[in-house]
Amino acid sequence: MSRGERALLLRLALIPTLAHGTSCDPCGASASYTETIDTSGTHHKRTIVSNGCPNHYNLCTGKSGAAGCGAIGEEGNASQARKITYHMDIPAYPVLATENDARPECEKETIAMSLNGVPIYSGAVGPSDCDILDLDDANAKWTSFDFCGGHARCFGGEGGGKGGGKGGGKGGGKGGGKGGECKGDYHYHFPPSCLETQIGNLTDGHSPQIGWSLDGFPIYGRLGPGGVTMEHTAQGCTGTFCLDDCSGFEMEIPRRTSQEIPGLDEFKYRYYFNGPLSDLVSLPTNPKPSASDYPFAMKCYRGFSLIAAVAIAASAVAILAATVVAILLLL
Repeated sequence: MSRGERALLLRLALIPTLAHGTSCDPCGASASYTETIDTSGTHHKRTIVSNGCPNHYNLCTGKSGAAGCGAIGEEGNASQARKITYHMDIPAYPVLATENDARPECEKETIAMSLNGVPIYSGAVGPSDCDILDLDDANAKWTSFDFCGGHARCFGGEGGGKGGGKGGGKGGGKGGGKGGECKGDYHYHFPPSCLETQIGNLTDGHSPQIGWSLDGFPIYGRLGPGGVTMEHTAQGCTGTFCLDDCSGFEMEIPRRTSQEIPGLDEFKYRYYFNGPLSDLVSLPTNPKPSASDYPFAMKCYRGFSLIAAVAIAASAVAILAATVVAILLLL
């Protein structure tokens, strides 16, 4: 299967069922999230269903002129987040692919789902193909992120980017909206500070799991085994615990060993969200990630989507059947 075919199948797998509804409760009371595992078929799947509402504070900020929103650094009196039904099937037992899928870096829709049902987006925010969030621009979109690290997207009120630099370069639209139609898809680009604080670190200081990548691997906060800050090899990290280009780490860290980390996972690979947690008070979110924390969430996928895995298996069966027929014809 070619890289293009894998990318297409992964895109098909990531399309949520969208049903736009009423506004979310600004204090988190309307959140809904469930996940179930189905092992009845050949390819076991984890099904995630949520209404997209955060389970925490989400009053609108950083959008002067938009109804119910405060200006940059000011709290509004309403939430722009709307109920949106997400229904996603991901691998229950993910498999590492032979090559990375680079699509998440420039994707402007869901690349992962947090454990409170809020989608996780990449660092791409501008109108061009891959305009990356500009962390140095005092009017860029990050100024509309509340102290939990999220915001809701609106049409017509957020301006264009400055040219798409990566890792804090000149990309990303302006934050001060002038009204317009709100899609209302509340999401995270930065670490979900309120969610991670609610869950709490593990006993050894390791960050909690905060979500699932749509290739089926878990996502954690920025702290790894023993509480070490997970950093990228490309940014000079040395030693045992360094992140790869996708912002993940490959190692089995089982739950039941002599060096147990209770409640971690039984996967061979996991992603880590980069950047500090906020102080849970300041608007916009502060402290915020730095350019060295890019890509914030994941830059690429290391695993297969559920649809891709099914397609690969079907292709293998077809090839095997064709081979058997060819052999029989030669007899």
